[in-house]
Amino acid sequence: QLADLPGVLYLAANLETALAEVHYHQDKYWANIHGLNYERFVFRGLCCSFTDASMKDATALPMSDAIYNPDVYTHSHALGKAVKDARCPGLRYNSVRLEGNHCWALMT
Repeated sequence: QLADLPGVLYLAANLETALAEVHYHQDKYWANIHGLNYERFVFRGLCCSFTDASMKDATALPMSDAIYNPDVYTHSHALGKAVKDARCPGLRYNSVRLEGNHCWALMT
């Protein structure tokens, strides 16, 4: 959701959620490449340890909130920018691609 915001590391709570998020965005990107009929992509998962105690938390917002719109990122980008501009270390939010899971945007 915040994918075009520079200086952000995106993480998911587990590998299944990360794959759901990456799969969606990669499908959209590669579908726009004319003449690409077949390609194999290899992705790697990384494990990270961090504390989200001082981060903003958007998981209480309902999935109907505009920041969770699966196709329009205007509101999620505005929220991400506000979090970054406030020098907050990150944002926890619900996964849009795998219901019941969550992700983080860590600001750099």
